[in-house]
Amino acid sequence: MNDVEKFKILVEKFNRMVIPKKKYEPSYLEICDYPWRRLEEICSRLFAFFFNSKNPHGLETLFFDTLVEVYQEKFFDEMNRIGAPRFKNTHCVEVEVEVITEKSNRIDLLLTTDSLKICIENKIDAPPDNDFDDYFSYVKKESEHFDLHAVCILFALCEKAEYENVNPNFK
Repeated sequence: MNDVEKFKILVEKFNRMVIPKKKYEPSYLEICDYPWRRLEEICSRLFAFFFNSKNPHGLETLFFDTLVEVYQEKFFDEMNRIGAPRFKNTHCVEVEVEVITEKSNRIDLLLTTDSLKICIENKIDAPPDNDFDDYFSYVKKESEHFDLHAVCILFALCEKAEYENVNPNFK
């Protein structure tokens, strides 16, 4: 067998090979949609990436589990009333960002599991002047439609006095 024939055989073998494709892992700048977003939106996108158990971060439901654990410590009675122990067995968390309500307001993050619908509103360098009643109504309606429990959380980096008059369903 001459060199040309050997080369043809090598090319044929190469063409039959299945080359594994590298799994796409987005950079933090892509996740944040930086520099086109405000700090609050960037934080929401980072939260969304890590809360979504299907994303390639290897943390599975760690962010969600931690959120539920902290929420349960702070609002023990409420979590026991709605059956908190089963929330710790969540295997999948889906996340939506900037969810538009019926009144055209935008919920920063909406987490959905097999038993919960969690609305998260970020307040970073901004006063809590959103329509929290609209957010709660939207999440409550969605939750009832899918037989889920509704939980609303306000992540606020502002003085407590600034958000004392927010809808009491937001914790």
